[in-house]
Parts: sequence; C-alpha cells; structure tokens
Amino acid sequence: MTHQHIVALTVDAKNPQLIYAGDVLGSIYVSTDAGQHWTERSSVSTSPVTLLTLTADPSGAKIYATTNTGLIVSMDNAQSWHPVSTAILPADTYTAPAFVGTKQVYIGTQHHGLFVSNDDASTWHPENAGLSSSIAINAITYDELHHRLWLATSGGVYRSNDSATSWQAMNTGFPTETIATAIQPAANAGGDSSLVYAGTTKGFYLSSDSGAHWMGIQVLQYVYIRQILVDFRSRNAATVYAATNVGLFRSDDSGQNWAGIGNAIPRDQTVYALAIGAKQAAQLYAVSNNVYLYPGTSSTGIDPLRVLSLLTIVLLFVILFYVARREIRRNRKKPRQPDLTETKASSPAK
Repeated sequence: MTHQHIVALTVDAKNPQLIYAGDVLGSIYVSTDAGQHWTERSSVSTSPVTLLTLTADPSGAKIYATTNTGLIVSMDNAQSWHPVSTAILPADTYTAPAFVGTKQVYIGTQHHGLFVSNDDASTWHPENAGLSSSIAINAITYDELHHRLWLATSGGVYRSNDSATSWQAMNTGFPTETIATAIQPAANAGGDSSLVYAGTTKGFYLSSDSGAHWMGIQVLQYVYIRQILVDFRSRNAATVYAATNVGLFRSDDSGQNWAGIGNAIPRDQTVYALAIGAKQAAQLYAVSNNVYLYPGTSSTGIDPLRVLSLLTIVLLFVILFYVARREIRRNRKKPRQPDLTETKASSPAK
C-alpha cells in the first residue's frame, strides 16, 4: 500500500488477523496476516466518492463503508459493494454505524439527522426527537452496559436512554458552540461505568458523572480529536488512545495525562482511525495515510524493533573492528625484539 492515502480501517470481528483498509478514493486493501502484507481487493464505488470510514459488523457478515454520498455495504469480505438506495437513505455524508445486538443499526448524517434499522440494515427510519433539524452528527456510540446511545454533533454531545426515541443535550462544561467529533464510554472496554470521553475540534474532555459535567484536558487543548479508543487490554481499561490532527496520543490514567506515541508516524500528521487486532489482540493499528502497527511494524513491512536490532549489531561490529585495527597498529609500532639465536650468531669471537 505504499504511497496510498489510507484513511479508514476495520478489523474482522470473527478473525482479528483479517484487516480491511481503504484509501480516500475508495480502493479497498485486505491483509490476512494482521497487517504484514496487503493486496488490493476492490473499490467501494464505480463513481467518484470520498471514503470516510470502514466498519465490520459484530457478526463478521458485513462491512459498512461510509462516504460523502451515502452508505455502501459488502457482504462478501469486500469482494463487491452495494450502495444503499437513496430511496431508503438520503444522499449525505455518513458516520460509522453503531450496532445494538444482531439486528439493530444506528447511523448519523451531516444534514438529515439519525437513522435506525431494526432489521440488519434492510430498512431505515429517522429518530430525531430532541435533535435540532440543522444538527450535524459526527459520531455515534452505543453504551452496552447502560443501554444508552451517545452522539457527537455540531451542537455538542447528546444522550438517549430510550433507544433513540428521545435525545438530551449533555453540554455542561463545554465552551459555547463546541463541535463534538468523538464520544466513547469507558464502560465499553470494562472501565469506570460513569466515565465518558469526548473529543472535539478544540480538545479532549472527560466526564466522571455519565455526561452531566465535562472537564477539558489541558495538554490536548485546541487539538482536533478524530477518534477515541479505550484499550480493553489494559488494567481497569485505564489506557486510552486519541487519534488527532497532530498525531497519536496515549493516556495510561484514564485521560488525565497524555503523551505522543508512534514515532514512525510523520510528525504533526493526521491520524484518521484506530483499531485493535491480530492474534490475542496484540496490535494497535493507526491509520495516517499508511497503516501503522503499535507496537510492531508499519504496513511497509519495516519493523522498528528489527531495525534497532540490526543497527545495534552493525554498531557492535564497527566497535570490534576499530578495536582490532587499533591493536594491530599498536603491535606494528613496537620495536622488534632480536631473536636469541640471531644475537648469539652476531656476537664477536673471543
């Protein structure tokens, strides 16, 4: 995938070795070995589109591609793609879908609000009670523990406690006119049941009371947060990753403190998407024009740890060569000791 502008990635729910990635124009690449090698498989559309997200459903049966013109679905591991008719869903820019159980799917738009399907994406209907008609939905997340839906929107954060029948703004603590771009309850990864993380166009926020109040985190102030991933592998789900417009950040204390990671990613480059996959969930994948594995390799196949090992070996060889060469030179400079037999032979006769 060298030189491709990769912007989207998803991991198969049933086979974490199977990874799908997409470039901005909708070309789809597939890896069957957890990102070590890639092959181009298909394109989501024969018409010009801008690919935004890829999402595999929990059953592994479907992959959803969202674009600037609509929703496109594959049911054969990205071999072929089928756009959802505009008679069912309007032409619009769509968010990644959120899944509830095996049949229910929620998806948001920039100009037409929220849509819900109760039959595995066969039919859809709007659910916008409590939402402004002008609101743009940027992300949607389902809280499995509390059975709540969360929206990140152009009007801040909204929450529904009744399967999207009604919505309530949850914006206390946000600056005026905050645009929310990402939302993630810690409980989805086994963390604090009252802790919720929100990303905005101007920083990272957290709430310790289920969204009633929000507190901004200084270190990520004014940073555009594109995605938040809570690491279920970490103790108490305290590790959180933030994909931003200036790189990848990690917190090991539930969002209180942050540090930049992923040295292989070019500095100040946008990270578009994050996912965890591979055997035993061993890899974090970060999408930033390419696919990067943390810890591990980039999709170019260059492993930073292997490079470091090779450099160490080369450095050791250079040091040994230098020491050996210096020893040889030192021995050459020593005055030659006359041989004992030679000395006797040259002694004058008495």
